[in-house]
Amino acid sequence: MEKFIDSGRFTRKMAFLDKNPMEKLLDDCTDVVQYEGGAYIQVLKSGIFYLDESFSSRSLDEAEVKLLEKINK
Repeated sequence: MEKFIDSGRFTRKMAFLDKNPMEKLLDDCTDVVQYEGGAYIQVLKSGIFYLDESFSSRSLDEAEVKLLEKINK
């Protein structure tokens, strides 16, 4: 788990979309935390870390745990 979380890198929204043009990000997304394997969490203007319509949090740690749970299903 720690290795996966440590792979996370903050990327500006436009740089992420340049490399991933088929991805759909929310309009108020400013940055993306991208992980090995292509998984990502959106960072919104409000400071919320948005995983998907079922989970968002002000805590990146909580969002990373949920992301890992989602991947491991």
